[in-house]
Amino acid sequence: MTNKLIKLPLREVLKNSLVFVWQHKKIVLPILPLVLILMIAQIVIRISPNCTADIQACSESWQLAILSILFSLTNIAIVINYCRTACGEKTSDYSSWSFIKKAGIYAALLLIVSLVLILAIAIIVALAIVVAHDTLIVQTIFYIGIIALGILTAPLLLIFPAAAMGDYEFMSIQRLFRLAKGNHNAIFWGLVSTSLICFLPMFILLGIAIWLQGLETMREQLWLMLSGMIMQIIYSMVKGVYYARIYQFFKYAEKNSK
Repeated sequence: MTNKLIKLPLREVLKNSLVFVWQHKKIVLPILPLVLILMIAQIVIRISPNCTADIQACSESWQLAILSILFSLTNIAIVINYCRTACGEKTSDYSSWSFIKKAGIYAALLLIVSLVLILAIAIIVALAIVVAHDTLIVQTIFYIGIIALGILTAPLLLIFPAAAMGDYEFMSIQRLFRLAKGNHNAIFWGLVSTSLICFLPMFILLGIAIWLQGLETMREQLWLMLSGMIMQIIYSMVKGVYYARIYQFFKYAEKNSK
């Protein structure tokens, strides 16, 4: 099989990801108590006298920073378990040493990739500022640069399901770019589509709330924070299955090309 024939069926992948999550909601149940604790902790901090007196200072507090890190790790755990279950694992696992190792590697890879992309975007913005002194032009270059960089580096997304599955041999960058040739757009826009699908209800509610109450009042709305956390959990579920499906597709394509 040649690379020309290896085309990711994006519509089927997205549909399957949503259907799988709907049919396997129980996978997330073991970690929901922790999610609830994190939500309650956020509410307690945000309704405290210090927060109500100075929202800006509160949002930068170390307590909320720790809660944000814990919530991010919780979402990584959900992604890994949905990815592994979608790939054929019979039971979810949130506490074994094997899981902790996979989660640690996943988090380290996410941090490294994020830092590299942030550095690349910073260079793009710096060059844009030097070349163009117009704010609108710089912002346009910034957004175009983010999209272009995302499409260009899309095959790197495959390292995350590989980490979730413990398939470290598959994580060769050269191998991933070779396998994903011609599919950069599909991989990137597929992930973007999963986020849009999951967060669309929140965006609609936010738009209605801003229209009715104004933008300034939104900073004080606890429902906005809670709905954002809920949508993020759902997104992690869908993203885990999406990762599993693109991982399986390219693994299968590679096997049949030999």
